[in-house]
Amino acid sequence: MDDIKQGFRRYFKAGNQGIILSLIACIIGIGLMTLPRVMPKLLANKNSALMFNADDSKQDGKYTYIDIIAIDDYSAYQGSDYYYVAVDTDRLLNVVKIDQSIYNQMKEQQAYWSTRGDDTTGELAPKPYRLYGVQKYLSDEHINAIAGAYNKTNAEMRKYVGSYYFSNGVESNKDTVKVLFLVGIVFTIGGAVSAFECNKKNKNIEKTIAYLESTGRLYEAWNELQTYLQTHKDSYCVILDNYVVSKQNGMMRPYEDILWAYRYVMRRNFVVVNQYALCRLVDGDKMELTPPGFGKKGAIEEILNTIAMKNPSVLLGYTNENQRAYNEMTKR
Repeated sequence: MDDIKQGFRRYFKAGNQGIILSLIACIIGIGLMTLPRVMPKLLANKNSALMFNADDSKQDGKYTYIDIIAIDDYSAYQGSDYYYVAVDTDRLLNVVKIDQSIYNQMKEQQAYWSTRGDDTTGELAPKPYRLYGVQKYLSDEHINAIAGAYNKTNAEMRKYVGSYYFSNGVESNKDTVKVLFLVGIVFTIGGAVSAFECNKKNKNIEKTIAYLESTGRLYEAWNELQTYLQTHKDSYCVILDNYVVSKQNGMMRPYEDILWAYRYVMRRNFVVVNQYALCRLVDGDKMELTPPGFGKKGAIEEILNTIAMKNPSVLLGYTNENQRAYNEMTKR
């Protein structure tokens, strides 16, 4: 009997392989959602950082550094982002995006902003405050907010601060983050659903084996299935003389266990995407019988007719009356 049980498990493809693959899909999904936020920090290498250059388009998106000796106390902001005008060691004006916590650390650079015009030799300049971050394009929206503070036109302001700004820290392209996050969600949800279905199928297989063994039908059911497979092509739905088999669900039951059967149709935006014969069993379980091919309606009707012929007392078709009758029959 143990050989027959293992035979059923192999036939239904029981095991943990499907669950493991599903969990791997979940891990990949979580990785895709978190990687864009973590990877830039892992890849940021201070030793290979380029010196920030507000006029070099080749450094767009590159990891850079800037040494600040003076910074204005005015900030333009968009949402939670703050933009300041700062002076580097070459005495050039640049726009930098930094957190207020970073700005608050540059007390000497703030103080030097108002006196740097009098310091022609640079002797009074404080020790440069070095920041690492990404060089990014200075959009018209950014420049407009900054130019307004200094009573300059956008064109005039660009002459002072160049075409790019310095963004402290590391970050990924927002569009890339969104795409990978959505793909990650799909992988995670898909993996979770698949793991749930695989686990459910494994339980159904063990329940089927236990049921057939407890009713003394294990040997008979196995022989009937093997005899059928010698001359017929295997599929997710197998109709035998005394049993119906749903390989997809991991279930095999005699016809008398089917109390109610009907055609179930799945639609997306009113378009039929799948359909199968749904069997409601005496113990409350459900068994899906999905025929092969695309023109399934006729094949499903044949399956339902076969069930009705083998079990004349079966409730056939989906109606409110059949629903109530089935609930009464399975009421415990």
